[in-house]
Amino acid sequence: MTTTQATITNLIAVVDAADTTTELGRQEVANSCKELYHAIENDIVSADKEWMLKGIYNDLFGGNFAEPYMCEMKKGDFFTVVEVYNQRIVPYL
Repeated sequence: MTTTQATITNLIAVVDAADTTTELGRQEVANSCKELYHAIENDIVSADKEWMLKGIYNDLFGGNFAEPYMCEMKKGDFFTVVEVYNQRIVPYL
């Protein structure tokens, strides 16, 4: 779990710094969402919360990363998933 937390901390920094008005910034957000999902997926299963996977997947990957405004909104979804992970998954590990 400590490596997962370290990964999440690094991804938070990347998403925070991402400038969604540029293509590179939007790609950083998209890549960070993908990395976050893969980082927390095993912990979610270990915590016996598999039913959350579909919702988290939809939150992180649904939507349009190509438009700056929508990508900015996706940053909010990213932080929401991190919060849900910390509050609803970590205590069960």
